Amino acid sequence: MLDCTSITVGICTFRREYLATTIASVFAQTKADNFQVIVVDNDEHETARQTIQPFLDKYGDRIRYVHAPARNISIARNAVLDHAETKWVAFIDDDEFASYDWLFNLASLRERADIILGPVKAVYNDDTPKWVSACDFHSTLVKEDIWNAFTGNVMLDMDTVRRCAARFDIRFGKTGGEDTFFFRHMKAHGASIVYAENAVIYEDVPAVRATAAWILRRKYRSGQTHWDMTTAFAEKSRPVLALSAAAKSAVSLAMATTNFYSRKRLMFWLARSAFHAGVVSKMFGSKTREEYAVAPAAKPSDASPVVLQS
Repeated sequence: MLDCTSITVGICTFRREYLATTIASVFAQTKADNFQVIVVDNDEHETARQTIQPFLDKYGDRIRYVHAPARNISIARNAVLDHAETKWVAFIDDDEFASYDWLFNLASLRERADIILGPVKAVYNDDTPKWVSACDFHSTLVKEDIWNAFTGNVMLDMDTVRRCAARFDIRFGKTGGEDTFFFRHMKAHGASIVYAENAVIYEDVPAVRATAAWILRRKYRSGQTHWDMTTAFAEKSRPVLALSAAAKSAVSLAMATTNFYSRKRLMFWLARSAFHAGVVSKMFGSKTREEYAVAPAAKPSDASPVVLQS
């Protein structure tokens, strides 16, 4: 059993539908012990408080509840950084569940890098259309060089976070992309990233996300935030990026029309076209889709985290 006294697991949540499963999977770790857990409720109505109470009763001071309202996920993620008292912080989303050796496999690589990234594997139900599971848009896996990380499954060194002066930008807290900006900022300031292939987290894919419309909207928004990230780090000039994306969107759309006979190939190319179309839209000043602004929220400046312990 690995003593994880120096690790805090952060869980940020809007709603409570899957939260109990997420927390239970974290405490079910078989090779890691003595870690801390912080649950940050980003809903102005404190919807997660009732869900977390049984865990507070059972695990005592190993778990804390923090209310950081505004429905801006960057505020919630920053609350984890602010309230963690350990050297290392691991993030898992509130609609995911961890494999039994997840934390052990992340922690085992702490001597190798400042950021340890693990895979998120989608779990599809029996009613999911075959093309959805075949395309597997919902999994987050590393197949090439690691140039970025994401908060669905990651562990980071808080000393490095402070050295890099890294914060989750509230501008992206409703659109998504806040984690991309955060980790690219860290890497630009010298942080190192390593991939822990066996530190697996799973994510159930509900029916509402297993549709062509949802996937294309997500890809379009991802293209919009890709524009924000790329131009922020001055990797390409805006005209060059827009022209490149326009060409790629057109080619991908053409490929989709020639692959209409295969739903899998059709959606693969349509998704690519939607992504690049999202990039182009930002060239013309379009507003980034606010995927996470599902209800009126308090202003970010109004957020005043409240901590609840046993």
